[in-house]
Amino acid sequence: MELTIESMFSPAGWLGNSSYILLIISMAMRNMLWLRLFAISSGITGIIYDAFILYDPVGTFWESAFTLVNIIQWIWLTIDRNSLKLNSTERALKDKFFPEIEDTELKQLFKCSEFKQLMPGFKLTRQGENVEKMYMITHGKVNISFQGKEISTCEAGDLIGEIGFLTHSPASATAVAATDCQVLMFNHNNLATLIKNSSEFAACVNNIINKSIADKLIRQNKISASATP
Repeated sequence: MELTIESMFSPAGWLGNSSYILLIISMAMRNMLWLRLFAISSGITGIIYDAFILYDPVGTFWESAFTLVNIIQWIWLTIDRNSLKLNSTERALKDKFFPEIEDTELKQLFKCSEFKQLMPGFKLTRQGENVEKMYMITHGKVNISFQGKEISTCEAGDLIGEIGFLTHSPASATAVAATDCQVLMFNHNNLATLIKNSSEFAACVNNIINKSIADKLIRQNKISASATP
């Protein structure tokens, strides 16, 4: 094909142009699945253009390699996304406690936690001692005491030990299961590693912690207001 303005905007020329247009669009995609799909489309268009219009074996080879790599990456990405689908138990927890959190981030959160059944009297934190785990109550009640005096109660949806996780400081209060409890237990080190590796996951955890702290403050203010004569 001759290098002229007419050839550039001919039907064959537009085929070559569309390959680069699709490549540019792929680079603009923030979603990796769409990025790969547009890249694959660009590669296939480039293969047709190089093989049947330009008769260029070198261009055809590299467009084929580019397309193959993106197809493999798309397959792995799809498999990875499917592995992050919530099961029925996790879906029920999402609907009840995390309706605003994306499934993929929430699945990662569940993967770095484990369900625990706690008997009444189990101490989740001890005042003045280091906090190595964070808990989210999914069922039951936990009493919070300071210097031996009960000061509040936490229920389903509340976090225990989140301040210790954020500040790496000893527990400011003692948390004891008041009833049979079911909790999600998070190891601080595992949680911190995931947060370090993913900004999306970090935002997810921060939103959950901030909501828990805000809910506790609101509840405590209401208790204080009702106790004021």
